[in-house]
Amino acid sequence: MFSPFASSPLPRRPSPDQLALDLLARVAHKTTRTTLMTLGAALGIVLVLLVTQLTVGASGAPTIVASMGASAVILYALPDTPSARLWPLFGGHILSATLAVLVVRTIPHPSLALAAAIFGALFLMSALRCVHPPAGATALTIVLGGAEMRELGFGFLVSPLIPNLIILSSTTWLLRRLIQPRLTAAAPWRLTR
Repeated sequence: MFSPFASSPLPRRPSPDQLALDLLARVAHKTTRTTLMTLGAALGIVLVLLVTQLTVGASGAPTIVASMGASAVILYALPDTPSARLWPLFGGHILSATLAVLVVRTIPHPSLALAAAIFGALFLMSALRCVHPPAGATALTIVLGGAEMRELGFGFLVSPLIPNLIILSSTTWLLRRLIQPRLTAAAPWRLTR
């Protein structure tokens, strides 16, 4: 039964020292996580660049690696967003690349091919719920890539695209599995009150 005269204990407020320690722990966690994820992204992109140079050559690598770099930003810096899941990563890039190869083979005019590739990529990704913004850049890379990309055709999917996606997803998974439990166990980010 409720009584207005009953004394209830007041919630214990943390001391300023406890608040300062909590703030320092949060900053240390954020800094460590950011540093490790950034190093992971750098490792992933170096591996992507090496694979791409081996398969496409040094001249075509920069344009392909650009869309993979944008994917790395999403995977490593925003790992909890829907675009960082496996289906958007693989589905978005593979659908966009497939469509772009078809567009390049059927539409000879570059401006129309660009428009059709980006429209089709966005439409397919939206319809199949695998929106991954860097995949649009993959479609544009194929259309703008010139003769090198036309020669690769659907071979672009087999190499370098799918190996690059495997590299990025594997390094992200490995980094999160190896490091995240250690970060969580190493410091209590919430003070018990």
